[in-house]
Amino acid sequence: SSLNTLFIHEVGAWTAAIDACCKSNRYDTAIKLFWTMQSPNFQNIKPNTVTCGCLIDRLLKAQRISDTLDVLRYMKNEGLEPSEV
Repeated sequence: SSLNTLFIHEVGAWTAAIDACCKSNRYDTAIKLFWTMQSPNFQNIKPNTVTCGCLIDRLLKAQRISDTLDVLRYMKNEGLEPSEV
């Protein structure tokens, strides 16, 4: 449906889904969503600074340091600058 297509191509919707997963302690699902966004199937969608900042904040609070570092490496590789939230 067009609603599903809209969701797939909307960074804000993905960020909200990642945040919701983290809030319900589903960190592995949140991380899977984060990496899925970058797959070739979603050519026009990539995690942005807000997506990364949200995930980093939640991962740090959960003491998931290795996962946090992976997101920070992604940001560096993509040329994304962290921002204050």
